[in-house]
Amino acid sequence: MRENAFSPLNDEGQDTGLMAIASQIGGTRLTASHLVYPAALRVLLTEMQQEFCAHSWKKVPVDIAPQDLLAWENLRRPTTIHYYYQSTNDLSRPVLVAAASIADAMRHDSPSTGFSILARCYVRPAFRGNGLYRKILHHRLSALIQQDGGRLKAVHMGTADERVFQTITDRSLPWNGFVPIGSEDLSLGSKTVRVGGYLMFAPRFAYALLRGATALTVPLDGLSAYQAMQTLLAGTWSGPVDPYSWFVEALAANPAARDARPAAPIRELVGFCAEIPLVYAPGKGGAFDSVQAREAPASVTTG
Repeated sequence: MRENAFSPLNDEGQDTGLMAIASQIGGTRLTASHLVYPAALRVLLTEMQQEFCAHSWKKVPVDIAPQDLLAWENLRRPTTIHYYYQSTNDLSRPVLVAAASIADAMRHDSPSTGFSILARCYVRPAFRGNGLYRKILHHRLSALIQQDGGRLKAVHMGTADERVFQTITDRSLPWNGFVPIGSEDLSLGSKTVRVGGYLMFAPRFAYALLRGATALTVPLDGLSAYQAMQTLLAGTWSGPVDPYSWFVEALAANPAARDARPAAPIRELVGFCAEIPLVYAPGKGGAFDSVQAREAPASVTTG
């Protein structure tokens, strides 16, 4: 992937809207790079360590070298890190304002294909409130589309931040935005934070999921699998448990059909959710029951 600067975003006539963005924010220009000065990265990591946020980089030392941070990420899964800068009015060196990553899979040996991950996004406190997160979101989605094209089935991310939730679940976003699928426990060293897990479905895969749902003919909790899938994709889920737990149970309730070819997309979805791993919590509310019960990070970050 190659992202050195943003190109203009034309809001008219774009079917996906997944283009990198050129945006003037307070008289400055936002750019993206894979490069970062060690001193700038140290400032970002120091600020992150000083606040409670759901970000796995809290596990690394603040003086880690950029190449070592990338190597640390790639030990877990194939990852690209983007650093975001704003140019100042006096034409001095651009200021590092945020960092975020893209992973091609949940892990190197992942059996799931076509599922990518947006992770590790951190916007420095002094630069929040200017709409940077939305622009970074669009940029990373654009990079995924350019890289994976028609192979992409869904994009995953997790967050415990209400402002991020409002941005990613905006139904005006490409592919109707992200929808909640369950919850995951994110380890931050001595703390564990339960965050919401979200997926953005590629239209072709969404259609395959709906078609596969028709193969699960035995209803569960008064819902047909097709009705449940419709509400999941529409972002209007109101089932008795979270979507991940519900579809695990729906597959179990349909033993004759769960291994059939039409149901393969649903098996793929459930298999990927297990890799995250989402919390399997059957019962009233499922994993959603305790999402808000734990102390939630206050900053604009994702895990």
